[in-house]
Amino acid sequence: MGKLIMRSVLCAAAMVLGVVAHAAGPGTRLAPTVLTRGAIAHAFTAPHRPGHTALAIAPADTFRYWAVTRRTPGSVEVHRDWVDVTCVRAGSATLETGTTVKGDWKTGRGEWRGGRILHPRIRILRAGDMVVIPAGLAHRFVPRHGKAFEYITIKVPAAG
Repeated sequence: MGKLIMRSVLCAAAMVLGVVAHAAGPGTRLAPTVLTRGAIAHAFTAPHRPGHTALAIAPADTFRYWAVTRRTPGSVEVHRDWVDVTCVRAGSATLETGTTVKGDWKTGRGEWRGGRILHPRIRILRAGDMVVIPAGLAHRFVPRHGKAFEYITIKVPAAG
């Protein structure tokens, strides 16, 4: 049953990405990027650099593909130019989101990190869940019960 749920989630993510890619308009490169089960599994078992939680699953094209294992709370993030499509692979976490952040700093063009979300909206995510985080929405994941939280994030360029 768990495999069926994960396949459904991955298919739903693929549909979202397909719609976004198609909606990009004429001249958009319409070729599939295939992320095999083996490549995804390898990304979760491969060694990470010390202090890093994410590992690229595939070379970047229009999208960015990340396998993430988080055991400690993430920092607050805001991306002006990216929509995050996240599929939870294992574990559970609290997702905090909001529109106002205090104490963050700019880390790059259209990217901010740190601080805290004022008046966050809280949701619990579990294996099999999928969440789409719009560009400009502050967010962070906090693993629950001190256990590993594994997820795949596909970063999609924001429209506009």
